[in-house]
Amino acid sequence: MNGLPRVTDVLRAVFGPGFQAGDWYMQRGKAVHACCALLAKGIAFKNDERISGQVEACIKFLDAYRPDGMTEQDWILYVEKREEHKVFRYSGQPDLIVQDALRRKTVVDYKASLGNIEYLKLQLGGYAELFNCNWGMGVELHEDGTFKATELLDLRIPRRDFLSVLRVYRLMELMGRLPKGGEDEQRFGSDGTDTGDKGPDSQV
Repeated sequence: MNGLPRVTDVLRAVFGPGFQAGDWYMQRGKAVHACCALLAKGIAFKNDERISGQVEACIKFLDAYRPDGMTEQDWILYVEKREEHKVFRYSGQPDLIVQDALRRKTVVDYKASLGNIEYLKLQLGGYAELFNCNWGMGVELHEDGTFKATELLDLRIPRRDFLSVLRVYRLMELMGRLPKGGEDEQRFGSDGTDTGDKGPDSQV
């Protein structure tokens, strides 16, 4: 990470860690996240049957939201691409960046639960600032093979709001008030490089 805080580091330091999942749910979330990345990259894989529902949900989402007339290669810009902001000095790795026929970029984040929509907007806003895009979407993947997506979210204000939260984070850092620990992500789409070690040859 080169010492740069991640989007989720910033939000969790300022607003608290929120729900703490058990080990099995954390591992399941990382496995689902890895499968979603492989699906977007078009790489064949074999997954644990216990997460087949979420994998099927991701397939349905990718099929349903790809614009008519666009190939996946044209629609999907980046999969788990880590970016660093050179001015504001933070990093992030969203699950997916896609574009529509008008070349408007949208950041997509997979979730076990969408949770608080305003918190989601802040998270997406942090990613959007990194990739200079103004639209975002959260996608909840279910065990029964269905998914629930938010509407297309306008992130122009959340981009600015995230930078305000980042300023609070920097002040907490200066005062030695940042919380310790809490490295593991409590969601499908991890924001840090530590969850990017699941290669295409592994069973996830």
